[in-house]
Amino acid sequence: MRLAVTWFISGSFDDNGTLAGIPFDGGILGGSFVYDADINTYSDVNIFTTTGRALPGLSAYPNVDASDSDASNLTVFERMGDLNGSRGLFLAFASGLTNAGGTVLLAGRNAEVLSLNSTCNSSLAPRILILDGTAKVTTVPIPAGFWLFSSGLGLLGWVIRRA
Repeated sequence: MRLAVTWFISGSFDDNGTLAGIPFDGGILGGSFVYDADINTYSDVNIFTTTGRALPGLSAYPNVDASDSDASNLTVFERMGDLNGSRGLFLAFASGLTNAGGTVLLAGRNAEVLSLNSTCNSSLAPRILILDGTAKVTTVPIPAGFWLFSSGLGLLGWVIRRA
């Protein structure tokens, strides 16, 4: 029986400096997603960004690009198909996600972009995640809560039986 692990993510976008002459935008990133390492699949993606200086916040990134997502990378888009004008979020993890949980830092290419064409191979990247302690992914394993709940029910049953 495979048990899902929900990952919670948070980070800050840099608001100092520029990339190719475009000033960084600022804002924050947050939300959650489920990753199943056994079948290398993301689901229940609920990631949001807040408004920066140029880009408005986006309440959800519901579309996972499976061709560019694995245990070490997550790519999500505002919409799929023609990506012209769509926003995308690219996250790279310092170590691969597993079903064991824990904490995994973000590292490498982490940005929110605005696609300039239908395939997103040309884009503006006004938001770059700051790579420090504020940008990390933390899990809450579902089995731990289930075990605690089951133990409580068992103890309650034992107390009622003894009474």
